[in-house]
Amino acid sequence: MKIDLKMIHSAGIIIQDSKTAKFLAAHTTGTPKTKFRYDILKGQIEDGEDAIDAAIREAKEESGLTISKNQIAADYGVFQLREDKDLHLFFVTMPIDVKSLKCTSTFVDRYGRNMPELNEFILVDDFDYYHKSLGQILKKIFNK
Repeated sequence: MKIDLKMIHSAGIIIQDSKTAKFLAAHTTGTPKTKFRYDILKGQIEDGEDAIDAAIREAKEESGLTISKNQIAADYGVFQLREDKDLHLFFVTMPIDVKSLKCTSTFVDRYGRNMPELNEFILVDDFDYYHKSLGQILKKIFNK
């Protein structure tokens, strides 16, 4: 019997540094700092929220970056990220100082500590740093 999973709708922003042409990658707290363990700034679309508003909100919460709708250079549409999750992707180019970024979105770890969802930001030109399904999507979008 097939289980009917409720689809999770998420949105995120692919951010390219205007100085280096590299892409922002965010490390998920609690995972090894290796390739295939980084992510873009993204998250779940809340009830009544537009995808672009969700992506901008998530960027602010997860990095402190303030991005306006008129800065969005491209809307790449919706991609299947997992069987139960899709991802609406947007794109922006802007200067990025990774040392100034700070995640304010938190979770409680297995020891009861309040931890930031993301604990490191780097600039990459290799999409293999991202989780595999996301990396494959980015390779398609940017023909790499």
